[in-house]
Amino acid sequence: MAAPAVPGKGSALDAESRIRAAIEEHWRASERGDVGAEHAVHAADAIPDHPR
Repeated sequence: MAAPAVPGKGSALDAESRIRAAIEEHWRASERGDVGAEHAVHAADAIPDHPR
């Protein structure tokens, strides 16, 4: 069962769908080697920390 909607925020399912779409776009950009698009999914003040 999905979480109830928060007034003005959409449903939890909508938020999950947006997150999933952003992650999938991140990985597609990574596969293409498109660093600009890969980093565009992050907030402007994000500090991505990926293991090497």
